[in-house]
Amino acid sequence: MQKTIESIAVQTFKDVEVWVVDGGSSAETQNYLAQLKTPFFAISEKDQGIYDAMNKGVARSQGEWLYFIGAGDIFESPTVLEEVFKDTIEPETQILLGNIVYDAGSIKKVAFFSKWTRLLWVKNTVHHQSIFYKHEIFNQQTYDPNLKVLGDYELNLSLFIKKVNVKKYPLFIANCELNGLSKMYNYQLYREEYQLKIKHAHAILKPFFFGMFILKFLIRKTISFF
Repeated sequence: MQKTIESIAVQTFKDVEVWVVDGGSSAETQNYLAQLKTPFFAISEKDQGIYDAMNKGVARSQGEWLYFIGAGDIFESPTVLEEVFKDTIEPETQILLGNIVYDAGSIKKVAFFSKWTRLLWVKNTVHHQSIFYKHEIFNQQTYDPNLKVLGDYELNLSLFIKKVNVKKYPLFIANCELNGLSKMYNYQLYREEYQLKIKHAHAILKPFFFGMFILKFLIRKTISFF
């Protein structure tokens, strides 16, 4: 968490408010959070999961744009926020979308290029740390706390269906670890993917998504076996 906070603190763009939402972790972590100064604010209490925690952060935030970064992830450079907000953003724009880099060790790094296209119906093509949301989006919809892995995917698919206005950047926004929840390819992940798709899809497509759910899960199990 400390390296994440430090990567925010060194940003050249200073017009920020940062909420650290901690799920009631160790006394050492809570002592560290208690020492943070403006623009950092922290709450430490039990929650129902990562998306419940994010909703708590949303409820407390005052800024026009919201960005979510996980503990352990960092901004790709000290000038990222300045690059994103240096130009005028059209009033109708509700999503700012960049890319991220996966940190796979001291030598290897893997780029992930987020895409806001119909391919979202097939798989999650938007990394959570590559996207900025206009705050007003959450006046009508928040993260579903019942989803433990793919709440951000569900939100993005919903916004894609609503045809929100998106501005794409060629920037790498963050450097992310490879051990996130969505990288644990287990039954819960595929079940949630199926649930969120049938929630938003036309009834005629539900059997297709069920077949995709079974196929993806079996392929992953086969790969894991070998």
